[in-house]
Amino acid sequence: MAKREVEVFKAYCQSIMKRFFPSVRGAVLLIVIPAFFIVPVYFLTVVKEIIVDKRFGPGVSYEDRFAVVRKDLPAHAPVNFVSDHPDKSVDYLYVRYALVPARIVRGLKPMHDLLIAQYLNTPGIPSFEGYQLLKNYGNGVLLFKRSTN
Repeated sequence: MAKREVEVFKAYCQSIMKRFFPSVRGAVLLIVIPAFFIVPVYFLTVVKEIIVDKRFGPGVSYEDRFAVVRKDLPAHAPVNFVSDHPDKSVDYLYVRYALVPARIVRGLKPMHDLLIAQYLNTPGIPSFEGYQLLKNYGNGVLLFKRSTN
């Protein structure tokens, strides 16, 4: 009985493949079949890291640090961003993610009304030409406003 059901299911799958994917059947199978194994394993790995190991990615620390800044930013407005982080590209990507829906622009050019500075490795409060300090969040994150001078 089970053999007959398997044969029927196999014939059904072949008819679907012939109907929808006649020329790329092999490529589709190479994508779909591994996905049935990879996606559940990846999901369980992520669940284990978060729930069992209590381990989080670096993006979580950025979200925690920049949560207070997000409230002070206008939605969808362009905001400049500078940092003293050694890996500026990765830092910029995490900050963009943490501050959605604001549009983060790396560097000081072109100048926008607001500037976010992340200075974790530099002592003191930096100054930027054309900007004045608006708020110091105390966790290495500073918000500057463009000067009217």
